[in-house]
Amino acid sequence: MRSCGASAFMMKELAADPGEFDLFEAGGDGQVLTCRCGRAHVLREGDDSCQVQCSNCGEVLRLAPGADAFEPLPLVGAAEDVERDLEAKLSGRRPGALLTNIEARFGDGPPDARIPVDEETIAQVRAARLGALLRRELFWSLLFFTNASGVRTLVFLWLLMSLELVAALAAVSAGFFLFKAAAVMLILGIEGVMSGVMLSVVDAANDGADELPPLGTLDDLIADWPQRVLTPLLTLGVTWVFAIGPAFLVFSIGWATAPSGALPSLPTWISTGVVLLIGLFFWPILVLIGVHAEMADFFRPDLMIRSILGTFSGYLTTFVFMLGIVVMMIGAVVGVAFLPGVIRPTGIPLALLLGLIRVLGQIPVFRTIGVFGRIYRGRVAWDWT
Repeated sequence: MRSCGASAFMMKELAADPGEFDLFEAGGDGQVLTCRCGRAHVLREGDDSCQVQCSNCGEVLRLAPGADAFEPLPLVGAAEDVERDLEAKLSGRRPGALLTNIEARFGDGPPDARIPVDEETIAQVRAARLGALLRRELFWSLLFFTNASGVRTLVFLWLLMSLELVAALAAVSAGFFLFKAAAVMLILGIEGVMSGVMLSVVDAANDGADELPPLGTLDDLIADWPQRVLTPLLTLGVTWVFAIGPAFLVFSIGWATAPSGALPSLPTWISTGVVLLIGLFFWPILVLIGVHAEMADFFRPDLMIRSILGTFSGYLTTFVFMLGIVVMMIGAVVGVAFLPGVIRPTGIPLALLLGLIRVLGQIPVFRTIGVFGRIYRGRVAWDWT
C-alpha cells in the first residue's frame, strides 16, 4: 500500500502478461515499478518518498533517488485507441519494429506473476521470449521484398550481379590482357558496391528498420567512393579472411605434405572441413564487428567467444538459419547446371538467373545478422547501441 498522499485510484496493479495492460480510472502521469517477483505497480505523482508494498511477495518498492519524471498513462475512454495502436505496433507487417514499451517493461516477468519464482526461472523465460522474437524476425527477413524499398534494392542488386557475372564470363573468354584487367576492375567495383549495401543492410536491421536502406544516387556513390565502395570491400574481405583463412592454411599444409602428383589425404579433407565450419560459425560475429566495432576487435577472439557463449541459443539459431539459406542457394545453382540442354540458359539469361539467386539469398543472410545483433545487443561484449 502507498505511504504518500492518498487519492482515488492512486495505485493499480498491471496485467502480468506482456503486451497487455489495464486502463487507469484516473488519468494523468504515473511511474511504473516492477518487483523482482514480476508483479508491476503504478505510482501516481506525489511525495518524493512514495513507495508501495508488493501485494505478491511483500517487498517494499521505492522510487530511485531523483526519479521525479513520471511517464504518461492511458486515460479512461481511450481503450479503442490504445488497443488499435498496440495492435499496429505488434502487427506482423512491421516485423523489424523494436519491442513496444509494454513489452520492454514487462517482457522479463514470469508467465504467472502471482507465483514467486527465482532468478534462474526468470532468466529462462527471458531467453525463451528472445528466442521466439528472433525466430519471428528471421522468418520475416525472407520477405524483405514485400515493401517498395525492398523491391527497388532487389532490382538494383539483381542487375548489378548480372553485370558482374557477364564481366566474369568475358574475363574468362577474353584473350587480350587489358580487356581481362578491365573486367576484373569492374568486378571488384561491383563487389565493393555490394559490400557497402550488405553492411548497410546489417546496420539498418540492427537499428530496427523494417525496410532496406536507401541506395542513394550515382553521384553520391562516385563522390563517396572510398567510404561506400573501398572501405566496405576491405571490411567484408577481412571477415572472409578470418573465416576461411585457417581452413585454407590447413588444406595447403596437407597438399604440400602429400606425395608428388597425389591428392591430399582423407584426414586433410576432414580437418579442412571442420576448420572451415568453425570459421563460418564465427563469421556472423565478425560481420557485426566490421559494422559496429573497431578494426582491432577482429583480433579479440576472447570477446567473440564471450559474446557467442552469452547468446549461444540465439547465435546457433541464426547460424543454422543462414546456413540453410546458403544451402538453398547452392542447390538452386546446381539445379540450373543440371537443366536439360534445351532449356538450360546461357549467356545473359544465365547471368540474370544466377544474379537473382544470389541476391535473393544474400540479402536475408545479412539482414539476419543485423536482426540477431539488435535482439541480443545487451548480451554481447561490445556496445552496439
